[in-house]
Amino acid sequence: GGALDPLQRYYRHAVSCRSLDLELMQQAAALLEGHHDFASFANARRGGVLPYEECTTQTFRNVHSVKIVDEGGGYARADFELKGALYKMVRNMMGALIDVGSGRRRLDEFSL
Repeated sequence: GGALDPLQRYYRHAVSCRSLDLELMQQAAALLEGHHDFASFANARRGGVLPYEECTTQTFRNVHSVKIVDEGGGYARADFELKGALYKMVRNMMGALIDVGSGRRRLDEFSL
């Protein structure tokens, strides 16, 4: 096998969407778009230290788009388009979106 193109990486985690409000998830996803400080969505690495703690400007990222797509059959996916993510940022954003879609978190509680 040849080298993998880092710009064409796709990861998938299956979650049944039968009990998720995909429309509400899309509304929350739209709030993630743009240039924001995403430090609240980053995980600390070993030792509990964020590698960019000393320079908060490094936690700002540009999220170009987030789309919630109903794939049918009780499945959905989220497509994220961004340039550079913080450690586990997309995973944590997806968890927050699922919280909104399942009713564990209200849309007005969803913020950066």
